[in-house]
Amino acid sequence: MDKTHAASKIFQALTRLGLSFADSLGIVEYDPDANTAYWSYNPSTNIEKICVGPMISELDISSIEMVLRHEFLHRSTYHGFHERFADQQLLNIVEDICINRLLYEAYPDNMMKLSIQVYSDEAKKTVIALPDCSANPDILDPKLGALWRYIWKTGEFGEFSRLNPSSLYYQLVDLKSLIDLKQLLDLLPSVFADHSSHGQGNSLRMTGATEKVIEQLSKSLPQSSNTGDALNPFLSTSTQFGRNVVKDFIDTLRIDSLVTNSRNNLLETFKIVQNEPFQGFPSRTGMVLLSTGISEIFGIYQNIVTRTRPTQLRLCFYIDTSGSMAPHFASIYPFIKAVFDIPLEVKLFNTKLYSITVDSFLKGSFPIGGGTDFDLVIEDFVESEDVTDSILFTDGEGQISVKNQKQLRSSGKNLYVVLLVDNDQQVPQSDVSKAAKDTLILRR
Repeated sequence: MDKTHAASKIFQALTRLGLSFADSLGIVEYDPDANTAYWSYNPSTNIEKICVGPMISELDISSIEMVLRHEFLHRSTYHGFHERFADQQLLNIVEDICINRLLYEAYPDNMMKLSIQVYSDEAKKTVIALPDCSANPDILDPKLGALWRYIWKTGEFGEFSRLNPSSLYYQLVDLKSLIDLKQLLDLLPSVFADHSSHGQGNSLRMTGATEKVIEQLSKSLPQSSNTGDALNPFLSTSTQFGRNVVKDFIDTLRIDSLVTNSRNNLLETFKIVQNEPFQGFPSRTGMVLLSTGISEIFGIYQNIVTRTRPTQLRLCFYIDTSGSMAPHFASIYPFIKAVFDIPLEVKLFNTKLYSITVDSFLKGSFPIGGGTDFDLVIEDFVESEDVTDSILFTDGEGQISVKNQKQLRSSGKNLYVVLLVDNDQQVPQSDVSKAAKDTLILRR
């Protein structure tokens, strides 16, 4: 992959993180000599950046995005971890475990895909498997396998075990003497990313741009996440993974995860064969030209091109505009910003339903008030021939007729619901939540 193409993919991934060009300028760059990705720091200039290598830039943009999230979170915990623990190799593994678990809680599908892509088969047999959600504990040393299950397996009610970074570190210190982790670590210093370029001691200081990027990211990880809470004592930034400050970061991850699920349903990858004068597979015409000597240079070749296109015309957002929704419209903007690659249609409803342009919604050019009629939404969604996925935004309770509930189920379409509620408000019980494939609760 050429440098320009790689840099373009990296910038697209940064944009999907919600970072502007000014925020990310100089923070991330493509480095053809890097293996995966790592932080680089120059003590003479006090400049630091993330270097992304060919292995990562070859991945799809959503996977590059997850690597960047991992790296930014690694940077935000640099001082907290590195000043407390002596063994830097074990420390990097503990950080990878906690960061990957935090991201997995928000993006299970994307993190599973990324782990399969970046962790080698050899790494899955060693201690490097502990941060790898795709590893098989049955092929690990029994003690490592037990620790992997504690990290990645959920309980009876789908809850994860509480991770304690200090406990993880000292468990690895104990295991190191039992199964010679040192030898394994020397063979595989780091598979996901090389964090050895941090510098030494306290010489590394966050630049204003780095701090701004990390705080922007931290407006997006899961509310009251046990993993996030466990990382709090080790953060050197003003951003904490607590219930309030990082709530926005958590919600943004969940927002992007929900929209990504819809996007995946609406996109397909397809291959086409084009006859072009660029070497690939000789076409029949090309072979005739070459074999008859008409041209020894110019042949016609069949070149395979991979592209992505929407399988449906659009994704639809249905937005409740009843009077009580007025404080919540700002929470909907991140959803609209998270939609890539596919056309988006926005429809507003109270006791009437009508379409509005995305720009008009972002500018607030629409009336607010009236009641709430969910049947209007269900009927419109079921009857739309070119929409298979929709997200409904509301703050209230409401009924759906039995007829429309049955029609929605039989349509095979995916309705997602986002409930926007105040912190002191109980979650409203509604037919629309019961009819949804998934419901996301956002508190303000």
